[in-house]
Amino acid sequence: MDRFCRFISDHRLLSVVLFSIIECAAYALILWENPVWLVVGCVCLVFVNVLYVQVCANKLIVFANAELTDACDPMPLLEECNRQLAREKPGMRYQMLQIDKTAALANMGDFAEAHEILSGMNIDKYAGTLSVHKMIYYHNFSAVCHMMEKWDAADLYHQKAAMLYNDLRSAKQKKLLNWSLLSAEWEMHYRHGDYARALTVLDQMQPETLLQKVDHAWGYGNVYAAMGDLDRALKNLQYVADYPRLYTGRRAKELLAELLNVNK
Repeated sequence: MDRFCRFISDHRLLSVVLFSIIECAAYALILWENPVWLVVGCVCLVFVNVLYVQVCANKLIVFANAELTDACDPMPLLEECNRQLAREKPGMRYQMLQIDKTAALANMGDFAEAHEILSGMNIDKYAGTLSVHKMIYYHNFSAVCHMMEKWDAADLYHQKAAMLYNDLRSAKQKKLLNWSLLSAEWEMHYRHGDYARALTVLDQMQPETLLQKVDHAWGYGNVYAAMGDLDRALKNLQYVADYPRLYTGRRAKELLAELLNVNK
């Protein structure tokens, strides 16, 4: 399925043409005496094939995103986004690919490029952009600004993300995106030195994917280190350090070395 979707995604026009020719030829054998319905049917088939090609391209993004969430490897998502962006025309899907790309870049530690992409986007440009997509955009922007120590911008975009989250009607979407808000919340308390509240938020979080478990341990590791609880800090940071493809994994390894040197 992956190779099939790859071929279709890389050869979208060719796939639509080939599928449509084959299907319309088969359709003509049935309705050759009724040219009106034959034309209508062929037009519908072409439309369906265009949608199917889009579905295949979206599946490749889903597969690549799973490599990030389930294997803590952001590179496949970055490569797939770059591959599809090179073929995609400006529009809502182009923007979503850019947002996915910034998620990969942020997890790799390339915050400057992610910030440049997000700064250059106008998420309100297209009237059809869903609130959930805008919320993801502002959350990603807030997270990137936080890592770049642009505190005012990070807080502003977090507030915008929270407002959009509160307006969501889908309970399923809220459940999925609640993790993002809580992640930003513990980081905010940690930055302000309120470690007790940061721990309270972390305790409320329920990680499901491997990436979430690593991010969760990253949070605990930083908070416990700041509180002077060396054993718990080392335990959590060691877990994170086992995933060096992530920025947090590499940073956790550095923090481990610093903590061990200080406490020799």
